[in-house]
Amino acid sequence: MVNWNELGLVEGEDYELQDAGDGVFICLFYQPDENAEQYLVDFASKYFDEVAWCPEPETHGENVFAVLNCFN
Repeated sequence: MVNWNELGLVEGEDYELQDAGDGVFICLFYQPDENAEQYLVDFASKYFDEVAWCPEPETHGENVFAVLNCFN
């Protein structure tokens, strides 16, 4: 089980999780810098087989700036 609190982000304030069936979308309400992007990918890769940034984050909501797709 993933403990998203380890990210140092506040759910509902910094991000929300959206169900992806066999995974999850981590929808960020801010634009992470390069270091934060890599940190999030490394963290999610511990729990999911496929981790990639969504090329169209706006499809996940109007206040979403970045989405990390995480699938098994």
